Amino acid sequence: MKIGCKVTSSAHPLGVKQCENMVTRCMELIRSVQEGAQGQEETKAAALTQHLEPSIETIDEKVVEWVNWGPLKRLLQRSEIKDGVDLLQRQLDDAIFHFGAPTNFELQRSPRESKVTSSTDSTEIREALQAIINSRVEIKTLLAIQSPQPVEQVMRHLQEELQNPNMPAEQRGSFRGGLWALYSKTSKLPPLTDLTGQVELNSRNPEFIGSSNDIYTGTWLDKEMVALHFPKTLSHSAIIIHNKDLEREVSIWRNVDHPNVLPLYGIVYIRKHLYSVAPWMTNGTAINFVQKRPQANVLKMLSEIAEVDRISPLPLARRPQAADSLNTTARSILAVDSANQEFLLQKAISDRDHLVYTNHSGLVLAGTLKGLVNRLVDNFNLCKDEEYRKVMLTACTDFITPEDLFAMLQCRFDEAEEDTHNNPATRLATQYNVFMVISYWLKWQQLPIDSRLLWQMRGFCEAAIRMKPSSPMVDKAADLLLLIDTQPKRDVISRTSLMPGGQMLSPNEITPHGLAIAFTLLEGDRYRQIMPCDYLAKFDRPGYNNVDAACSANKKITLWIKRSLLHYDSLQSRAAVSKFFIQTANECRKLRNYHSLIAIAIALDSAQSLDSTRDYLSSNTVAQLEALVKLPHPEGNYSRYREVLAEVIDPAYRDYGIPWIALHSEELHLVLHLNAKVVEIEKRPLINFQRYTKFMDRVKEIFPLTPPDLERYRHQGQLAYLEAKLAEVGLDEGEEMLKRVNP
Repeated sequence: MKIGCKVTSSAHPLGVKQCENMVTRCMELIRSVQEGAQGQEETKAAALTQHLEPSIETIDEKVVEWVNWGPLKRLLQRSEIKDGVDLLQRQLDDAIFHFGAPTNFELQRSPRESKVTSSTDSTEIREALQAIINSRVEIKTLLAIQSPQPVEQVMRHLQEELQNPNMPAEQRGSFRGGLWALYSKTSKLPPLTDLTGQVELNSRNPEFIGSSNDIYTGTWLDKEMVALHFPKTLSHSAIIIHNKDLEREVSIWRNVDHPNVLPLYGIVYIRKHLYSVAPWMTNGTAINFVQKRPQANVLKMLSEIAEVDRISPLPLARRPQAADSLNTTARSILAVDSANQEFLLQKAISDRDHLVYTNHSGLVLAGTLKGLVNRLVDNFNLCKDEEYRKVMLTACTDFITPEDLFAMLQCRFDEAEEDTHNNPATRLATQYNVFMVISYWLKWQQLPIDSRLLWQMRGFCEAAIRMKPSSPMVDKAADLLLLIDTQPKRDVISRTSLMPGGQMLSPNEITPHGLAIAFTLLEGDRYRQIMPCDYLAKFDRPGYNNVDAACSANKKITLWIKRSLLHYDSLQSRAAVSKFFIQTANECRKLRNYHSLIAIAIALDSAQSLDSTRDYLSSNTVAQLEALVKLPHPEGNYSRYREVLAEVIDPAYRDYGIPWIALHSEELHLVLHLNAKVVEIEKRPLINFQRYTKFMDRVKEIFPLTPPDLERYRHQGQLAYLEAKLAEVGLDEGEEMLKRVNP
């Protein structure tokens, strides 16, 4: 019996080890059948072997394909490989299930496989990185890619691996050299602020001693001398707070690119101590420089510092005047620098006063963080603050994490317990309101909640029950516990399996209506996952979130359609494919799935070089094509798209819709761009709550509808077919396909 020979003869690039495990699973399953078949082992084992052969062949083919990609492409398309492995695993599961193999062995394998998955992924990533940095060809290919994302992705992986304290010294040096090579060739800092594992402390004693920082010397990536700033703090609690603030501030300043601003490389933990990392200045501090050089033009230096205000992309009503002193100049910089909005925000967050400003109608305009959170608790039962609650518990992630918000609510509960100045009824009402806010938060489901935060909430409820034995409080805590336990899981969307006994549909079985349904199910799943806070995170913080997931899936649809159009050399065949997708677009329009409609339009528009294909289309189809490809055009603020968006072809779908997410997310970005995070009232920085009120008003205006309910079609095969096709598409295929010439 020779199965899986291609797999087992391969090295272990990304995804291959999991494929080996699948083949091993088949072999062990066959042996299990042989041992338990009681005299019928040969027949049954032979039947099982024959039944599994197609799955094994498919696995072998994918392994050969992935091995031929090379380490760089495998690393950059790691998610594609993972999707492919998941698909193979699902197909193998279906094959085993349909054969009716014994389940005891299958139940025993899952824990064993899950234990090695994480370590296997880490080892494979490390091997891929090593292969990339050892290959001039791979590095040259990486640097030749126009998009900065692949270089950043490789640099990020190198940074993450260097943070492992158990990395062998030889490999650590190799990875540092690879990271330095990418940095020196691109002049771009690695994406992660945390430089732990990249920096060595050189001096035991500080080179400079300041009032708030001591400065040591260090070496970054074994190449560059750097300054390590060690902050002076008093207590352990102060260190924790300062470290958190320092990390946030450094992550902001490291993105500021200005000749008059000292760049910050990041932060580094050395023996549990946190340092900020900056280039080493041979002339010392500005004060030392002036003291050593009395002839220095101090006024020119101050003028250059004041020019930093020009890096702000936002128009400001008040610009700073010429500075009379270095401190005055620094304050002027803080008032105009866009990055300094974050510093002013930190002041509003750390302000201990409970300040909230409202307009004549009672709507909240601005406040300190403590003021906004206290209003959330104190006014919970007031109808006039219902909209405030929704905005606060939807958009607050722009200035506070869900974990920190919960910590503040918990602190407010404890403060009420310890407050001896208020009467017991007032204290109990405050604690009751804290429970109500958390309950509302969980029911509203517009802030991200992970298992760790739910665990913290559960601990809080259990502690409250022990602290407050009164029946009303125990009942409220018990209700909250039940709500915590019944929270829906927000897992990553998995692939759609077929109904038991179902088979993957062939291309000939897919109709335009069926494909439009598949598009709508897939796009709808990702659209439902998006919360308003995802749009806030997309514009302000790096990282992959639900908006990116929805846009990536949509881009894959576009690329797959392009691939399908270019698959055939025959003009008649290409014309037939074009007509099929035009009809699919019409079906998407009926379902009000505008996200997929635009994807089809962009794909067909980019393939307009296939002019000869038009000769094989009817005049009516050509007219439909010309109207379709104009939908994404920006004329008149995308007027053609907006006209289609307002129409209802099938009344059954009047109250549903999936809009063009990429376009509308830019509209939300404009709202945030025009409304700063911080406003100053009476010379005091405050959180600009109007920014989030306007943001949420726009969210409700842009995204008023939900995706159509097509669940009855989910397991009929159309969606499984589409997902299988998209799993074969890489997001870097676009330029390659456009190079193909029309015959």
